[in-house]
Formats: sequence, C-alpha cells, structure tokens
Amino acid sequence: MRLKRLALGLILAPSLGLAAESEAVLELLKALKAQGTIDEATYQKVEQALKQDRKEEQKIQEAVKKIEEQPKVDTKGRFEVASPDGDFRWRIRGRLHLNGGFARNDDGQFVRSQFEDGVDVRRARVEVLGTVWKAWDFRFHYEFSGSDPEADAGLRDIYIAYRFQDLPQKWPLMVMLGQFKEPLGLESLNSSNDMTFIERALGSRVFHDFGGSSDGRRVGIGLFTHGHELWTAQAAVFGKGAAGNDFGKDQDSDPLVFTGRFTVAPWHEEGKIVHLGMAGSWLRFDGPSNVRFRAVPEERIGEAIRFLDTGQLGGIETVVRLMPEAAVIYGPFSLQGEYQRAQLDGKQAFTFDAWYAQATWTLTGEPREYDFENALIRNPHPNTLVGKGGWGAWELATRYSKANLGDCHSPQCAAERNFTAGLNWYVNPNAKLMFNYVRVLDINKGTFKGVNPDFFEASARLYF
Repeated sequence: MRLKRLALGLILAPSLGLAAESEAVLELLKALKAQGTIDEATYQKVEQALKQDRKEEQKIQEAVKKIEEQPKVDTKGRFEVASPDGDFRWRIRGRLHLNGGFARNDDGQFVRSQFEDGVDVRRARVEVLGTVWKAWDFRFHYEFSGSDPEADAGLRDIYIAYRFQDLPQKWPLMVMLGQFKEPLGLESLNSSNDMTFIERALGSRVFHDFGGSSDGRRVGIGLFTHGHELWTAQAAVFGKGAAGNDFGKDQDSDPLVFTGRFTVAPWHEEGKIVHLGMAGSWLRFDGPSNVRFRAVPEERIGEAIRFLDTGQLGGIETVVRLMPEAAVIYGPFSLQGEYQRAQLDGKQAFTFDAWYAQATWTLTGEPREYDFENALIRNPHPNTLVGKGGWGAWELATRYSKANLGDCHSPQCAAERNFTAGLNWYVNPNAKLMFNYVRVLDINKGTFKGVNPDFFEASARLYF
C-alpha cells in the first residue's frame, strides 16, 4: 500500500509543480518499474508527461528571461524608462501652471496702483533627466513661458552630477556641475509644483534675483550630502547667473559666490516633522559693481509692477546673505517661516531684510510630505482622488510677509507688508487648483506710500 501511494504521488508530481525535479522522478520510476510496482504503460505515460512539463517549463523560463531583459516602463503619474538592472534611467517631466485674477486698485498719497486683470501662462516647462551607468545623473530643464518678471523664457536647470558609489551608506555624497539653484532658502528651493501659495513670499525672490540671475539659478559646482537620518549639508561655488553676466557692463568678470545650507530634522516620520536650517552666501565682485533689489507684491498678472525697487546701487563689492529657516508638520497642520538678510558693502553700504511666516491646515487630514535628503517640503498626497470616487485633499493656508528695502535713496526704497489667505484643492497627485486673496497691508514710504490694493488670484497646475 505504501509503494502504491508513493507511485501515485510520483504520477501527480508534475501537476504539483515539481517538474524541475523530473530527472530524479524518472530515476525513481525506473526503480519502481524494475520492482514491478508499476507497469510499462504507466511508466511510459508518466515519462511523457514529465518530458512535456520540462518543455513547458523551459518555454516559461525563456519567456521570463526575455521579460526581465526588457526595459521597465513606469507610467503611473510619470513617464520613466529604466534598464532591468537600474543602471540606466530616463525620465520626461513637465509642468503647466495657468494663472488668472483681478485686482482692486487703490489710491496712495502720491499715485494710484495700476494692476491689470487677466490670465497668464505662468510656467510651461519640459524636463529630461536620467541616470547613466548608475552613478551619473543629468538634467535638462527648459521654460517656454516668459511671464516671470525675474526670469525670461529659456534654460533653467541644466547639469550633470556624480554620485559616489564606494563610500559608506551612512555618508552619501554627490557632486553637481552646471546650472542649478543656489542652496539658499527653503521656499526658494522648493519646486513651484509644491508651493503652498500661488506666488512665493516677498523675500524669497528679492534676495536671489538682485542681479537678474534667472530665478535664483547660477552656474557652478556643488557638493550635497546627508547623514544619520538627521542632517543635510549643501555647499557650492558659483560664477555668473543663468542670464549670463548679470551685474551690469561695469563688471567684466563673473562674481565669485560661495553658498551653503545646513539643516537638521531631529524628528521626521510620516506626519510628524521638525525641520531647522541655516543658509548663507558670500558674493564678491571683481571690482565695484551695480546691484538692484526689487519685489513684485506676490501677484503676477499682466505687466510687473513693483512697490519696492532700490534702483541700481553702484560701488558694491561684496554681498553677504543669511537665511535661517524652520518648519513643523504635525498631522494635517504645518508651520513654516524664514528670515532673509543681505549686507552690501563697498563704496556704499546697505542692509536689507525680509521675513515670512505661514500656516496650513489640510481639512481632509493628509499631512504635507517631507523630502529628507533634499530638506524640502512637498504637497500633501490626497487619500482619495477626484474621478476615482473621492474628493481629493483640501487645504487652508495663511501667510504674513514683510520685505524692508528702505535703506537706500531710490523713490521706491520702502518696506512692504502683505497678508495672504489661500485655499488649495489637490485633485490628485499630479494636479491642483489654488485660490488666493492677497492684501497689501502697508507701504511705509516712497512713491507708493499709502497704496493698499487687493488681489484675487486662481491657478490651475498640472505636473508629471
């Protein structure tokens, strides 16, 4: 009886997924046949079944091998093609930001504000980025829209980077060469796709674009690292801005710019983040040069009107910038703030500063996300999606900002204070609708003293 059960088990073995051991099974069958446990007909039947299973298994293995050798294509929220071993990766990204709004202009002591109503293509960008031979990254990023007052249409990020592979995992290191953002300021470094408000706070652009440096980007070389799931460090040396020699005709050589940022996140898990950071920059000209600090009042519809504008400040030899930053995320609530300060020295000396503080509350409960390696804050990821039976994520936000450019002699050297309230609707991880009300609270002196306009803005943003 025991031998009969063994024979039955051997006969059923192929159907139980044991074809890989068919050679051993055949040897056992031969032994059983020799002992007379099974007859010749049964032996032939089982042998044929095993041979057929071997052929089918071989076909399956060949098919699996071909599949494994094919590139991996990811189209869920993005378009990415990667080699099976991950050594090569190619990705196409893009964004389209459409803005619209209207203003309630106001009379000041000397002039009336002249903001326009209308719509704009705020950003229209295409990027190609990837990895070759595992260690080398590249990025090519082009802006087609020219509606940004601080940056014309053209190249944005364009660089190559090398990731060191042989260092201990606790100390990853990357070197980057090309055109990229100065590691200076949390809100400025955050992608425009992840902005809480339609426009960045007053100081986030004033202290980056004082030479027309194209959205805070410059040409240089940088080092980036992080460690122990606690800290990040970024340092770079730059020359010209993205627009070329961006400090006037009197400056023949590129400025020398040292910029660094250090952050710590002693607590960072999903929905519970504490982030602290300090960034600084020292810029030195080859000789006395001109700089210009100016700001658009957090509104970008139609022609740019600036309440704050120092005009060309001549004889400047060095510019020192300091920017402490902090952010806290606790469940659906977040707080974020930065202080920016610039000290100009040379034949003339000036000091300018700015700061903002903002708070958000996601009504549907999703927390804002934290990118530890880059020390940046991302959009909340909606738990339910519009079009998939859900309502997306809804977020309330408010911000107070101030920029002080009053330490100069231009008619528009003044201080400005703004208040912004916002409602964001994240319909899915690749699209959101934004609604802002912006109130200019105060212009304390200069041409636009006493002007207090209101702005109502909306933005539809798609990104992948």
